[in-house]
Amino acid sequence: LEADFTIPMQEPVEAVTQVAPYEIGEEEDPAKRAIISCGGVLGDYSDQLRTFTAAVLTDYLTGDNEAPLKRAVIDLGLAQDFTLSLEDGIQQPVLFWMAMNTEQEALEPLRAAVRETLEKLVTEGLDRERLRACFHRFAFRKRDRESGSEPRSLLEAITLLDTWLYGGDPAAALMVEDTLKELEEKLEAGWFETFIREFFLENEHTVTLVMVPS
Repeated sequence: LEADFTIPMQEPVEAVTQVAPYEIGEEEDPAKRAIISCGGVLGDYSDQLRTFTAAVLTDYLTGDNEAPLKRAVIDLGLAQDFTLSLEDGIQQPVLFWMAMNTEQEALEPLRAAVRETLEKLVTEGLDRERLRACFHRFAFRKRDRESGSEPRSLLEAITLLDTWLYGGDPAAALMVEDTLKELEEKLEAGWFETFIREFFLENEHTVTLVMVPS
């Protein structure tokens, strides 16, 4: 059989906000149970540098309770938890923030808090000591390839699919040293501030999803 397994790339979308219900138990209190998320397509599977940059920033911005973006949202009482997540291993990786245990009415204050915090970080620059720590933590995980309870060979076989599924070099996802070296060289060069400005502050192709308890 002649078959074409090419997965078409999704074109950029216009910024949109959607509201959808999710189910909770009849006896559960719906107060402060909304979930608000906003994000967009990061690029494609082959741009390892961009994906690694996003991964380091998820740790820098929301990786612990003192992370600047998480701290700003929590201190304002806009949500009980706030994370920045990278969904990779797919043809077009996605980067998005998520506010949990919040209210639907908190959407605009959340957007404002995120923008104000990120604009300040871009203007004043990231804390280099924290940034280096986040980078080295990420680099250690990529080099160590700790597989937890799974056999390491199984984990690496799955990792091959990050590129192979989409017609890329199967070994590319395992070869990390050149990209890690390049990213380390960019720690002091304003690379991360530029990424924040372009993806979060100037990106017009985002989707915001508000999940309300029902």
